[in-house]
Amino acid sequence: ANTLYDLNVSSQKENLGKSLLDGFYTKEPPHYMVPFTEGIHPNEKLDQALEWLKLDDDKRPGLIMVYIIEPDHTGHLRMGEKGKKLDDALVLVEKALQNFFAKLRAQNILECVNILIICFGPASA
Repeated sequence: ANTLYDLNVSSQKENLGKSLLDGFYTKEPPHYMVPFTEGIHPNEKLDQALEWLKLDDDKRPGLIMVYIIEPDHTGHLRMGEKGKKLDDALVLVEKALQNFFAKLRAQNILECVNILIICFGPASA
């Protein structure tokens, strides 16, 4: 769902609906796509990426993107609720990434991929 909750923007949780860019990409569809489902553990998403990386050249996607909702989701909580929950969200993501990198190393894939990690959202805790 395209929703926003940020006290700096509004005190209400807002459904942003369709954006102006919806449907902007009109070329071929992706080879593989897993619809976003909130609540899926980062390990499960990263394990799927690993499975795609292990495919033969003719089946392996050239670009794999994984969206992990944390810590951005927790960062949008009200200030009083944030503290420990934000710390826990950061630990969750850190452990998932450590696990992913260990699996890439074990499969001898780490040196064959380029990985870009982007984090956005509230910068204050």
